Amino acid sequence: MFNTLRNRLLASYVAILLILLLLIGLIMLVFLRTQPVPTDSMISDLTAKLLDVRVIESIEIGIGSPAGGSGGQDNDPMGQGMMRPFDSVTVQAVETFLVDAAETRDVRALLMTNDGRVFFDSADMFARGTTIAEVERAPLVPVTRGQLNGLMRGRFLNPDGSEWLFVAQPVRRFMGNMQPQTPLIVMAEPVPRASLRQVFDTFGDTFFVPLLRAGLIGLLIAISLALVISSSVARPLNRMSRAALRIAGGDYRQRVRVEGPHEVRTLAASFNEMAGQVAVSPFAGTPAPTTDG
Repeated sequence: MFNTLRNRLLASYVAILLILLLLIGLIMLVFLRTQPVPTDSMISDLTAKLLDVRVIESIEIGIGSPAGGSGGQDNDPMGQGMMRPFDSVTVQAVETFLVDAAETRDVRALLMTNDGRVFFDSADMFARGTTIAEVERAPLVPVTRGQLNGLMRGRFLNPDGSEWLFVAQPVRRFMGNMQPQTPLIVMAEPVPRASLRQVFDTFGDTFFVPLLRAGLIGLLIAISLALVISSSVARPLNRMSRAALRIAGGDYRQRVRVEGPHEVRTLAASFNEMAGQVAVSPFAGTPAPTTDG
């Protein structure tokens, strides 16, 4: 199959195209695997768990005003001398039902202030008083006038460097009164990285199907161009080969057209010059030359 120059040139062009397509596909695959997968479903799941926890909160803690008012530094649960947003009894109650919520709902639960200082972490990754390095935070739903529900979504960096997605809302007593010290109940899950299956499921129709179509079109174009290019090289060489065989058989009139790429034209001119010298040699007659093709 590959014993002719045309077929070898054709195969080389097709191989180059296939290798390029494979490299492009691999580069895209590596790039897409480093991108976070869509998180809308995770946000919905975390929101559902958070709202479920709020039901427990309303039952176990109630909706009254915090005991002793909203100011003061006594009974500081974090030992930081900070303005306490609620009393230590309430802190303990929130921690208690967050521990249960994290276990039964397979989720990481945190209690932190609005400015990112941690009260409680069910995963024990953040010590009390640690400030979380947030990557982003935004309202989960558009806030309308008179409806300050405080629902928000965002991302934060874990101490081990991993990135976590979270949904948060102020403790019920402090709804509609967002201050730096306002306590938030947080539900969090790690941001996943895409597996190969997820990459194909998520981005297959967007990237890989168009790439495959473009590859097929490119393959057809490459084959067409390869046929044209290989013919421009192989045809003059085939003519020289036939002319050489005829000269060897005693027909010294053979000449070939000077055409094709520069190297082939040079070879054809040299062939014609050689054929002319053979034709006038002492061992040959002087017949009129003829051109093959």
